Amino acid sequence: MTIRDLLNEGILFLVDCGGTEKLSDTALSALNAELLLAYSLDESREFLFANANGDADPGSVYMFWHYIKRLASGEPIAYIIKKKEFYGLDFFVDQRVLIPRPETEMLVEAALKFSAANPSKKLRILDLGTGSGNIAISLAKNLPDECIDLIDAVDLSEAACEVAKINALQHGVDDRVSVFPADLLDFADENGRYDLIVANLPYIGEVSHDFVSENVEKYEPNSALFAGDDGLALYKNLFEQILGKNITCDLLIF
Repeated sequence: MTIRDLLNEGILFLVDCGGTEKLSDTALSALNAELLLAYSLDESREFLFANANGDADPGSVYMFWHYIKRLASGEPIAYIIKKKEFYGLDFFVDQRVLIPRPETEMLVEAALKFSAANPSKKLRILDLGTGSGNIAISLAKNLPDECIDLIDAVDLSEAACEVAKINALQHGVDDRVSVFPADLLDFADENGRYDLIVANLPYIGEVSHDFVSENVEKYEPNSALFAGDDGLALYKNLFEQILGKNITCDLLIF
């Protein structure tokens, strides 16, 4: 079977499935099928089109259909291909961490604007609820060395911290981003100071969350989604810790 034929069959299969993450949308199905076939072949999407008439080896065909069926069952494609783009960078992700959302890029933008407005300041940055490390690492990649004093990336989940460390190493910023497990500011000394705190914490209530898709709740870590009955539990804890420890910062972004 040629790469073109295999790709077309995969697209048709996803379109026919329908109903799961809008797989009935032909354009989305085509994109997903391309990503999965490229991953199965360990090649780029560009390779698929440049070699469309080439034969796909049996092992790759088997893996492709295995991935296609996982996607059709509702598993997020980011977990299947172990990758998600965020702020122009590719991050390793698996089910230990929440999949980075495009809207979270606004937090990075706000932090970069703060730095631009304070060009002479070497920033002490804290990223709370770091997950895959996408925010801390994006800042480390986009801020000049002279603008960074330190970047601490904290998550309650040790498993999530492992993923963040993988990404920091992958992007060559492991010397600038310190990743460690902690319950918010429990690690911080009294009267501690950060110039910038970014808190990307769970904010969905456990009691009423009908707007959360079944697939998100099934596959993504619930500890990174839900926080108490009303979703505000962690933010309340954060503000209590800031006051209790007398932590100061110029800007808190959440």
